[in-house]
Amino acid sequence: MIRRRLCLLFLLTGMTLFAYSQGLLFQANDKEIKERTSLQIFQEGEIPCFTKNFQLSFELSIRDFDTFGYVFLLKEDQGKTKYSFTYTYLDGENSTFKFNTDGKENHYSLNLRNDALAYQWIPVSFAFDLQQDVLTIRIGDNEKKITSLGLKDTFCPHLFFGRYDYILDMPTFAIRNLKLEGDRSHSYTFPLNENEGEEVHTSTGKVLGTVVNPVWLINGSYHWEKLFEYSFQTPSGITFEPDSQRLIIFSQDSLLTYNLLKRQPQKYSYSNKLPVKLQLATHFMNTTDGKLYVYELNNLPLGDATVAALDLNNQEWKQTGVAALPVQLHHHDGFWDETTGKYLVFGGFGNKRFNNTFLEYDIEADRWDTLSYSGDRIIPRYFSGMVVNKNRERIYVFGGMGNESGEQSVGRNYLHDLYLLDRKQQS
Repeated sequence: MIRRRLCLLFLLTGMTLFAYSQGLLFQANDKEIKERTSLQIFQEGEIPCFTKNFQLSFELSIRDFDTFGYVFLLKEDQGKTKYSFTYTYLDGENSTFKFNTDGKENHYSLNLRNDALAYQWIPVSFAFDLQQDVLTIRIGDNEKKITSLGLKDTFCPHLFFGRYDYILDMPTFAIRNLKLEGDRSHSYTFPLNENEGEEVHTSTGKVLGTVVNPVWLINGSYHWEKLFEYSFQTPSGITFEPDSQRLIIFSQDSLLTYNLLKRQPQKYSYSNKLPVKLQLATHFMNTTDGKLYVYELNNLPLGDATVAALDLNNQEWKQTGVAALPVQLHHHDGFWDETTGKYLVFGGFGNKRFNNTFLEYDIEADRWDTLSYSGDRIIPRYFSGMVVNKNRERIYVFGGMGNESGEQSVGRNYLHDLYLLDRKQQS
């Protein structure tokens, strides 16, 4: 019996989804009050005063949708006026941002789809025109002008993010590239690129802020985080569904998904039996019909199902093919080409040989075709990397393990070469 343990580890900066090269993460409502993050910009006696205009801007990323609370509180140090910027989760599809005169009046509400916010850095800015009494708010591509806010000629901003005084409710969010900009003598940039400590530095190295319970995101660049672990008793495979931001993990008898936004796993039983007997559990996502396809190239009895598609909405399998190859291809590359409706593979090894052939599977015809190209010969290999450009006309093959002859008995070399295949020119 084959026992496979799936242990998913993600570098928080290793994927586009977690692209946090720097920034400050705020621990929030899922933590005890004493563990929640608080950021204060400017101490008493250090607060600058703006007389014409100033702008507060930063990049914001919501990390947990099912939450609500304050992002920041902005106090006018010369008076009693306080402004707040809050986030509230509405439902599975939408969330709302609000700008308020705190405890008195809401001035602006903006509903955004959760999938537009999901782990993205959203530019946010608040431009105060003190002379005209106008505030311009920009959140992503959305802009709102607020007039008659009651702004005074002079504004000395005291700024707090996260927990502060009576503010206990706060979403899980991150910020970076915080700026307060006015005239040349009063412009401050806080990259928030620290990796330890409670001191917050400007871009010139001056300490003008303090933070309690910080989580510095730059540390995610060189520390792994274990998300979850699961064991399968049969061969299994894993792929990624961009639209739902889910990992799709399958085995012979069960399906597991992992929502990267909510960090929640969910297990399903199939509606019917998977018709393909998994050997290597090779697979691809068909982005045209939204189904997960599994396939086996070799080592199954002639006439047995070799290709099947899973409808992820109802977990129902459908046999789609019996085509096979005369040799096995362990550790080959592959990608689904939505422009042709075909699946292309390259390389791999089997029958004691390394491979350098491009093969294409036609779902409609249930047929594997060998593709021929002119130009440089690619050394036979497996474990190579393969990427394609957006219009699927260029394929890049990099590195791997193999040798000139293709004979496994000769030994293998670690390859570091790069090939470009122009499909339009067929070379």
